[in-house]
Amino acid sequence: MKHYQLLIVVSIGFVAGYLVRGLNVPIEAQNTENKGYVATIIDNESPELVKYSETNTLTNKIDVSKREVKNNIVDSFSSKPEHSLLEVPESVITNTDASVLPYPYSEFVSDQTGYFADNFHKLQSEEINLDWASELEQKVWDYFSSHELASSVNLSAVKCASTMCEFMGTDTSSKAWSIIYHDMEDEDWYIFNNSVFTTKTESNNEIEYFYVLSAEPS
Repeated sequence: MKHYQLLIVVSIGFVAGYLVRGLNVPIEAQNTENKGYVATIIDNESPELVKYSETNTLTNKIDVSKREVKNNIVDSFSSKPEHSLLEVPESVITNTDASVLPYPYSEFVSDQTGYFADNFHKLQSEEINLDWASELEQKVWDYFSSHELASSVNLSAVKCASTMCEFMGTDTSSKAWSIIYHDMEDEDWYIFNNSVFTTKTESNNEIEYFYVLSAEPS
């Protein structure tokens, strides 16, 4: 009888000790029926929780810094004046600029803008290569005067500099000057491939004034 009592006491002590140890350590339970999924309970003082907290705090600080940088960039753009450097004012030919031309060319060349105005200003400021300019001017004169439509066109002026030329005149038929000009482009000596022009027709539609700017390939 004593042996049975002793065995019961020992068994109770063993079970109690096992339960006490289970309460003093982190509980880690593995469910073998759920293919190895692990559930871990960690107390507030565990190194893993402290490490996670520190990492999360650092991540939040980085996110805040990124937002601040982004906001600063947006503010810097929004604070720029409306006339951004990307908005380059368009070139224009003023009345004073056009006054170097005879009337009525000065009248309809003035107020031209953009590419036309850029080339006009370039020609007026360009240094003149006398040999090159005089040779090319003569060839233009000769071509217009020898063309089969020459009787309909009066070429009144030709001026060349060092990379550009301008010429102007009148036309008494339907775009004869344009036909002559395009035929001249096929000549080997005519090196220009960038040309712009503007015209004015008299109210009676009998005379058309033309002004042409031609430039060498850039």
